[in-house]
Amino acid sequence: MATCHEHNLRQPLPEQRPWGIRVRLRRGDTFRSLLGEGWTKEHWFATRAERDARLAEMARLARDEGVTSFKLYLAYPGVLQVDDAAFFRALLAARECGALTLVHAENGGVIDVLVRRALARGETAPRFHALTRPPAVEAEATARAIALAEMAGAPLYVVHLSCRAALSHV
Repeated sequence: MATCHEHNLRQPLPEQRPWGIRVRLRRGDTFRSLLGEGWTKEHWFATRAERDARLAEMARLARDEGVTSFKLYLAYPGVLQVDDAAFFRALLAARECGALTLVHAENGGVIDVLVRRALARGETAPRFHALTRPPAVEAEATARAIALAEMAGAPLYVVHLSCRAALSHV
């Protein structure tokens, strides 16, 4: 039986490349990503931005493919999450190529601990999804992402804020 926590504990998807999710873009067309079908977006999802060659690819995608933004995740360890150093390097690379960095700001490590503890107690009902994601995990990650973007001198868009505590940092 699937639980409300299942997506936090799964292994990387088989289609995922070793360092990120590569998306083929055609301006104005829809494309498939690992996160769904039929989305029209001009951004690219990056999951491991620590390799210099991959950071250089960001510039090529911006220049040659018209990619205008790069989305990174501070959540979903082992699947999508990047660490702070990789996030900072990606912010610098995006700034250098004139792209916008988008961030899903939740403290993935803390959520992972809370989810594992809830599962150990048998707490799998939908309400525990919210209880394993208290506002502080979003607020902390939002503040951290903003601080890193300020240090990098890079623009940042924090996607789908859901709590007042996180909004207070924006």
